[in-house]
This record gives sequence, structure tokens and C-alpha cells, in this order.
Amino acid sequence: MGIIIGTVFLMLYLITNAKAAGTTLKIDKEDSAERDTALSEMIRSQLAKHKYGLYYPLSVSRFYQSTGFKLAFVAPETVKTHAGEAMMFLDCVIQYGLNPSDYHSKILTYERLNKLVKLGSNEGIREKAFFDMMLTDAMITLINNLHYGKLNPYHSTNGIDLGIAPNNVSGSVLQYAMAQKDFMSAVELAQPKSAAYVNLQKHMRLLTGVYDLDCYDTPDSTIRKMAINMERLRWITHDSTTYIDVNLAASNLTFHSKGSTYKININVSAPAIPTAALKTVITSFTITGNKPNHPNGFLFRLSNYTNPYIYGTTGSQSFQAPGQRFTGGNIELAQPDKLAQFLSANDGSLYRLAILLKTLKKKQVKTFNLKKGTEIVIAYLTCEMIDGALITYNDVYNLDPLLELRLYGIKNQFTQIRDANN
Repeated sequence: MGIIIGTVFLMLYLITNAKAAGTTLKIDKEDSAERDTALSEMIRSQLAKHKYGLYYPLSVSRFYQSTGFKLAFVAPETVKTHAGEAMMFLDCVIQYGLNPSDYHSKILTYERLNKLVKLGSNEGIREKAFFDMMLTDAMITLINNLHYGKLNPYHSTNGIDLGIAPNNVSGSVLQYAMAQKDFMSAVELAQPKSAAYVNLQKHMRLLTGVYDLDCYDTPDSTIRKMAINMERLRWITHDSTTYIDVNLAASNLTFHSKGSTYKININVSAPAIPTAALKTVITSFTITGNKPNHPNGFLFRLSNYTNPYIYGTTGSQSFQAPGQRFTGGNIELAQPDKLAQFLSANDGSLYRLAILLKTLKKKQVKTFNLKKGTEIVIAYLTCEMIDGALITYNDVYNLDPLLELRLYGIKNQFTQIRDANN
């Protein structure tokens, strides 16, 4: 009988405690749900309140919508996030030719982050939401700046934020990076893939991160020159693997096809009428025969542009040394026949070569339309890496000081003299 009574009491005890545990678990779940709801509402509130203080408010809002309005970076010390890596990345953006002050550096401090992660779950919700939002905006801004550049003349900040710029990457890259062990390498994927950019960025990292062992110093003139040209390279996109690059500062034209390149010298316009930087397509070319001003040469037409045009005459004596001449904003080629051959090959019209030679010999006028055209990017790059060495070119159009000022807010000797005279 005693055994039976004891068993009954044990069962009643277990049932009572089970109910109590279930009630506690239910309460914990309810508390957690309430915290999540409160945090979600706080993030929404902070987004609405501080949207004018964000560089990319729409992008930040889309990011939090995709995560259910949860904190992305700020969490208790026992929870692993990428906050530390993100903060480190922002500290050393000079290695990517960017300016730390462009990423909420006065708000996003380690001291502030450390205080927030030490708070309990129900403490400092407003401060956590605000810091998390600003860090998210800083990372989205960084990703966009790495991908498009900070001052892209073709894609505005508003256009990128609205999501109408091509290859919009910030949200997807950040979400991908959050899921990776190597957060910084994942963010770096937003950068251009061109060899010109990759080589310059590697050299920048050596100079600012390895040689100096410090990425906080104000960059010197060499670093700034590299930075402004990395910025220009971020503006350049290629839609094809076969294309033409023109570097106005270096006075050369390069066509790329199947991993191979061929360079020819060019003359560009002098500073009085500078040749414009642009991206377009060569749609046709004309053998000019004995046309005035273009004797027995080639004239290459750019889609949607009447100026600049690209031209060149045949014969080695017709082309002077490469550099800047008063060419009315146009580009003069040393070997126009080589470019015509390249365009014909890219257009699938190799049979045209015999016709080209025959037309040139007879000094006849003939226009060749290209079925698909060839992409051409006319750029202005005052430095580049060649065989592991940094090569600089004369800033003939005097464009570097203004871009440097806009990127860094630094007035070099030229801008100081100019301002003193105004």
C-alpha cells in the first residue's frame, strides 16, 4: 500500500512540474516573441526617423525587409556576428582607395559597439537598432562604392538606391557575406574584375596595408593618384569579352579579344577642346579615299555620337608622335587599317579584308556597316600597373585635382593656388 501511495505522489509531482515547466517555456516563448516584435518595430521606427541620415535608405529598408527586421550585426557577446569584421573593413577602406569618413565613422565606434553587446536582451533596444541600421547603411554604401564608385557619372546614388542601376549588387552581396565565414572576402566580390583594376588595387593594398602597416594615415599624393584612378575604373563596365579601350591620358587604344590585346598609338585633343570620355559602340567605318581633310584613310562612326569621331590616314609619315594635338575633340589613329581589320573580324566579316585592301589601293570611298558593332570605352586614366610597376601619365586635361578634392576633401597645391587667385 505504501508503495502505491508513493508512486501516486511521484506521478502527481512529475505532472505538476511538467505543467510548470510547460508554462515557463510558454512564457519564455511569449517573452521572446514580444522582444522580437518590439525590436522589429524599433528598427522600422529608426528607419523612418533617420532615413535622411542614410546614404541608401531604400536599400537599407529592403535589406531589413528581407531579414524580417532583425538585427544584422549587434548581438550579445555569446552570439557570433560579423560586426567586428565589418568595423575593421570600414577602418581600412583606404586600401580600396576610399575615405573612412564617408561611412559614419563618428557614429560607428568600437567603444559604442562594445557597450551595446554587453547589454541584456531587453536593454538599449533603441540604441542597438540605431547602431545596427547605421552599420548596415555603411556596408551597403561601401559595397556600392566598391562596385560603382562613389562619383559614378553614369549612375547616380538615387538611381542605385532605387534599384534601377544595372547590376545592382549591394543587398545581395551583403546578404551573401553575412552567411560566409570570410565576410571581408565576400564583400570584396563587389569590386570590378578587370585586370587594370585588380592590379592597381593589389598595389594599393601593399602600399597602405603591408608596407606602412597602418591604414589610418592620410594618403600621400601617390596613394591619392591611385585612388582616383581606381574610382575611374569602377565607372567602366564591359558588356562583351571583345571590346576596345581608349586611354586618353596614355595616348593609346587597345582592342581585346579572346584574352589577347593589341595596342596602337593615338593622338587626342589638346586641353582647349578635350576629347570626351564615354562608352558607346562603333557601328560603321568609311574608307575616305581622297575626301578633304581625310586623304586615303578611315573614319570610324560611334553610335549616337557625332563627336568625337575616330579617324586616321594610311602611311607611316601621316601620323606624328602620340600625344595631345588640336584635333577638335577627336581621336587620330596611328594604324587605322588595323582597327578596321579588328572590327571586321569581330563582325564575322573576314572576307571584307580583300575588299578593304582593294578600296584603299584605288583610293575609293566606301562605307562598311557593322552588323553588331563593337563596344568602345574611352576613359581617362593617369596611372596604371604595367609588369608590376606603377606607371603614371601626364594629367593633360587637369582632371585629377578636382576628382581628388571630391573624393578626399583635400586641396593640393594646385587647388590652393587656384582658390587664392579667385
